[in-house]
Amino acid sequence: MPTLGGFISQAKRYGYTKHTIRIPGSRAKLVYLRRGQGDRAKLVEMPSVAEHVRLGREVVFSLCAMAAIPPDDFGLADE
Repeated sequence: MPTLGGFISQAKRYGYTKHTIRIPGSRAKLVYLRRGQGDRAKLVEMPSVAEHVRLGREVVFSLCAMAAIPPDDFGLADE
């Protein structure tokens, strides 16, 4: 399974860019991928783990579905 960073790198090949929103006065942050502009933008929230952390199979399937990335890009057959 890929790391979160590996998933983000693959998503960039599909036109996504990584964005981070930091919460003022807190260590909290929201990381998401974005593709497109305005009302037609596709947003995909990333799990709140470090980019070196390996993702589980179900998480990868879920992210692929939300981002419209084929799971076989990560060695997983469509289920």
